[in-house]
Amino acid sequence: MATSFRTAHRKRKKEKERKKEKERKKEKERKKEKERKKEKERKKEKERKKEKERKKEKERKKEKERKKEKERKKEKERKKEKERKKEKERKKEKERKKEKERKKEKERKKEKERKKEKERKKEKERKKEKERKKEKERKKEKERKKEKERKKEKERKKEKERKKEKERKKEKERKKEKERKKEKERKKEKERKKERKKEKEKEKENHFPAFSS
Repeated sequence: MATSFRTAHRKRKKEKERKKEKERKKEKERKKEKERKKEKERKKEKERKKEKERKKEKERKKEKERKKEKERKKEKERKKEKERKKEKERKKEKERKKEKERKKEKERKKEKERKKEKERKKEKERKKEKERKKEKERKKEKERKKEKERKKEKERKKEKERKKEKERKKEKERKKEKERKKEKERKKEKERKKERKKEKEKEKENHFPAFSS
């Protein structure tokens, strides 16, 4: 009886011990489970934090990228602006060069025109000079002709005078000749008169011979 009681007591003890062990195991399991849950929760939390951090990182990267993009756009815009300014400056420079070239061209044309004008004036002056020389020559020629004409006229007058003189001389000579002829005639007449007188004298002598002795 005592043995069965001890046995029963041992059984109860063992059972109690099993229950306790079982309970400990359960408790342990509960703790483990709780720990697993906690761990799981920690992991989840950690994962959430990681996810949150990833999102934040992603957002930071996006933000960084946006900033970079914004900066790239700004840089691009600055470059564009710089290029526009350069282009504007190139156009201005080109325009300045064109303007300078136009002014040079205008000046070249003016210079060319001045030279032409100068040449025209020179040509005009040469023509005038030529004309003056021609005029002078014409005047000289005219004067020479006049002089020649005067000489001719003088010569004609001289010739006329010579002819007149010659004519006067001829006339004088004719008069002299005429006078000589008259004189001769007078002499002849005188001679004839003498002859007639002699003839008459002779006749008288022939009529009156007494008077002759």
